[in-house]
Amino acid sequence: MLAAALVLFTAAHARAAAVAILRPKSSAPEINEALFRLKGELLAVGLGVTLAERPPGGDTAAPAARAWLDRMANERGFDAVLDVVGEQKPVAVEVWLDERAPSANENAAPPTPRELTVTRVVLEPDTQNAAGTLAIRALEVLRSKLVALDWTPKPPPSAAVPERPLPPPKKPQPSAAFGLEAGLGVRMPRDGVGPLLLPLGRFDWAFRAWLALRVTGAASVNRPALETEAGVVHLAEQFGLLGLAASPGSRSGIAPLLALSAGFLRTALDAEASLPHVGHRLEHWAFLIDGSVGASAALSPHYFLTLAAHVQLAEPYADVHVVDEVVTTIGRPSLLLTLTLGAWL
Repeated sequence: MLAAALVLFTAAHARAAAVAILRPKSSAPEINEALFRLKGELLAVGLGVTLAERPPGGDTAAPAARAWLDRMANERGFDAVLDVVGEQKPVAVEVWLDERAPSANENAAPPTPRELTVTRVVLEPDTQNAAGTLAIRALEVLRSKLVALDWTPKPPPSAAVPERPLPPPKKPQPSAAFGLEAGLGVRMPRDGVGPLLLPLGRFDWAFRAWLALRVTGAASVNRPALETEAGVVHLAEQFGLLGLAASPGSRSGIAPLLALSAGFLRTALDAEASLPHVGHRLEHWAFLIDGSVGASAALSPHYFLTLAAHVQLAEPYADVHVVDEVVTTIGRPSLLLTLTLGAWL
């Protein structure tokens, strides 16, 4: 019974020490690694660890800085203060501690203010794993000195993992937004008809992060000619489409783009015939299906550039006759290349 009482009495007076680590003056990667390893070693043996600001001026060797450390330790209840020394690489750790023996009877008199003295744990040049070696040696020095302060480590948790710095937050990507695009489409030449230039506009409603409802309209600005012995035929086009566009990638970097739309195609034909033939001016309307594949490149969080290849199929397609000869067909199928600049609103 007496042995059990002594054990309980000792455990009641044992306490976990509170340790402050001063923020390093340097933000070099190896200094930050040493700070991370030192904090992990202290937490693993049950010490309370706090990251504290440096004294005014940052230099702990000045008398004013030492007085500031004493005052901080007394006001915030720190038993020890640690400082990683070095500019680009860690070369030492300063361990500040009140090494006076504690009073045998804490109730006999008010607690004596802490007066910190420093022990410098120096790392030999060219030491392998400098950050880890320095952290372990600093912990050994600190533990040996804290024994005199009636300190008992808490049992470490079974799966204790040192804190790791969090990754930088990702830029928020809009899950629903409206987009406007403007650009140029080029109908590829076919059967002697030159390229057709179609400025186009597009409106997108992204009701999912990767899926958008798309409305597209375009009208040609040139009238390529098809020349024959009987005369010349000029062509012009307008079309409108409604469909869906899917971009499985993120809105940052380059992402693939797939789209399927349906709408109308209006083709205007203006024939200038050589005598004795007679020219005609005709319009042809057709149902239009458009399938496209391309890529979208983000220029900024709100602006993007899109390049796509379209295959368009018109029904009914049109045959262009000169006298009794079919010289070309329209929409069976045709290839369109588009380049657009867009913005998310």
